[in-house]
Amino acid sequence: MITPVILCGGSGTRLWPQSRQSYSKRFAPFMGDTNLCQGSATRMIGNTFAKPVVFTNSDVRFSVVEQRQEVGIDTGEILIELEGRNTAPAVLAAAIYLPQKDLEAIMLVAPSDDVAPDADRFRTSVQKGLEGVNVEKLVTFDLTSPHGETAYGYIQLSDKPNGGPVALKRFVEKPGADHAAESRNLADAWVFLLKTYSGYAHVNVGSAVEVTFRELAETIAEAVGYEAELFLDTAKSDGARRKLMHSSRLHEMDWDRARSRKVEIVGTYEDWVKAEK
Repeated sequence: MITPVILCGGSGTRLWPQSRQSYSKRFAPFMGDTNLCQGSATRMIGNTFAKPVVFTNSDVRFSVVEQRQEVGIDTGEILIELEGRNTAPAVLAAAIYLPQKDLEAIMLVAPSDDVAPDADRFRTSVQKGLEGVNVEKLVTFDLTSPHGETAYGYIQLSDKPNGGPVALKRFVEKPGADHAAESRNLADAWVFLLKTYSGYAHVNVGSAVEVTFRELAETIAEAVGYEAELFLDTAKSDGARRKLMHSSRLHEMDWDRARSRKVEIVGTYEDWVKAEK
């Protein structure tokens, strides 16, 4: 089964005044009898889809329920973000949450404000995407843009389309007008199909965390003028703990926390890998 993970956050300011923070474009009647939120929900129902998980914020959580009930769709589960952090943290949270029920869960991440007039074709594309997911690939989808649009990101394929998944060569985020015109047929739809728990996700997320802390160490070193080192503690007793330690002379600067020539900065994360089962 594929679990739809629908992202229903955002400030809703791009189509102001029809769309605004308290009543974003996904709820506005741009699509006749249904709105964008309802359209995205109805595309992801059927025998191959599980109940959805919807990410939203506290301001519109009741609207999300009402919109789905109006078109007779199971509300599913609603996860409320206390503070919006864009797409990546929401996807990661879903990848952590879903395996608590099914370690082999597959999720289809999609925005709640996109347009796909041919729902059957969309579902067919998702089914074809499973070919890539089954060999541990993360699958994204493109859409056709009639002209060069600088508000889109574009994907470049490594080979010609063949009716199934094709490896990507690169991704270009919101290019200039000239490049957008050249790439107009492969605008990224920001729809992703992937396994929630797999080796590539674990390794890539772990690497990203380590790189982030390494960059923090370099920033500190540049600011105070001495070299910093990264230490990774994989202790499992209270979750994953990443420790950044660096030699310093902060005690000379009268910092209350600096009681020696070593200062320890600790970042504690939820045990999202479940102690690496």
